[in-house]
Amino acid sequence: MTFLRKSLVAFLILAGFALGGCNVARAEKMRFTFGSDTPRCNDAACATWINARGVITNETPADFIAFIDRNALRAKTVRFDSPGGDLVAGMRLGEVIRVKKFDTEAITCASACAYAFLGGVQRRFTSKQTRFGVHRFYRSKPRNPTLRHYSGEDLDTPQRLMAGLMLYAMKMGVDLRLLAMATEAGPGEMRWIDAEEARTLNVTYTPYTWDRWEIKPLGKGIIAISQNQDKNASMQIACTKSEGAYFLIRDERENAGWFRQCQATRGNGHPILGALVGDQDVVTRTSQDKATIAFFIDPRKVTFSNATVFADPNTYGPSCIAPFDKYVGATAGLKEAAQLALRNCVE
Repeated sequence: MTFLRKSLVAFLILAGFALGGCNVARAEKMRFTFGSDTPRCNDAACATWINARGVITNETPADFIAFIDRNALRAKTVRFDSPGGDLVAGMRLGEVIRVKKFDTEAITCASACAYAFLGGVQRRFTSKQTRFGVHRFYRSKPRNPTLRHYSGEDLDTPQRLMAGLMLYAMKMGVDLRLLAMATEAGPGEMRWIDAEEARTLNVTYTPYTWDRWEIKPLGKGIIAISQNQDKNASMQIACTKSEGAYFLIRDERENAGWFRQCQATRGNGHPILGALVGDQDVVTRTSQDKATIAFFIDPRKVTFSNATVFADPNTYGPSCIAPFDKYVGATAGLKEAAQLALRNCVE
């Protein structure tokens, strides 16, 4: 059992803290069912996600473990639709989800559900209509709020609770500013987190999602650059007076040998920025412990329609299709940043 589970979770149970949205009292306890885009799916064989609907209670983590133990699941995503519930149970459920290596998705996920959601290895909102909210924690059985004097325990308890939430958020890889946002709303209110805030705070986390293209100065010139959410890989567009224009991928987690083996296509060339780049115009190398592959482009031919590579089965063999669509780059800001970079070559 982790330090968090031993010291903070046990303490919180005794302290009687809960989190819940406005509809918690009226909602049923959380149930887990099979989810799928296939109509009338009601077994593990066809399920592509696990529905988690209802209020999180003290029994919810054990219910989840029982559900996955008795079903031979291929699905590795938990999709939440919950107004909240028990804070400690939400954290325990999140820990189980992380240990079992499940991803999470949110339709509506508020209060205690938000902390369970953070347990996902990868975390997504299902749509632009997703509602994700946090607020201040409170005692499920509050003491008399009109008393003028507070005991040492009254003052100590919230500090220890906040320390527990901070440790949990750090363990899940989430920006601690989320907890500051939670303090903006009382128990009867909600601080709703929008999609941009969620991405900035790592509430939503898909490491192979690429940031909007931007420009950065380099030497006496400019490069266009986009990074993945993990910040361990980048796509760059630039030009030098000696080598010309290029599109480059630098990935510190990739093996340069994989780039080299995928340097040759099935004969048509690499589709780069809307144009084809011949195999002979591709260079791979390792630079500063980061595997790098550069595609030399003709600025007159590229259309900047996309920034995707190693994804087309008509171009690459199965071993050269990148997993998880990891090199399906962003299009936001692509054309503007690239054109500016190619007009200001690096010397």
